Amino acid sequence: MKNINIKKEAKDIALTLIAALFSVVSLHEFVVPADFSPSGIDGACTILYEITGWNMGWFKILINIPLMVLAWIFLNKKYVFYVMFSPFWIQSG
Repeated sequence: MKNINIKKEAKDIALTLIAALFSVVSLHEFVVPADFSPSGIDGACTILYEITGWNMGWFKILINIPLMVLAWIFLNKKYVFYVMFSPFWIQSG
């Protein structure tokens, strides 16, 4: 069984939460008011938000689902946890 470093895992989760917070603030305070669409998943979510008015976090979760499945198959399972963890926090923003 692998040794789990609790301090490192807590630090990684805290940094993921901080990154999600920065993403929420930047999207809601800078991107949306400026009618600007960034690239990548955030850009797609911004466009869908402008079209529908729905929360961008829900779109981020839906778009990430197929990416998470592919990551589960091809990448480290721990990475998938962090990828999955961040959009749920962003959705609450």
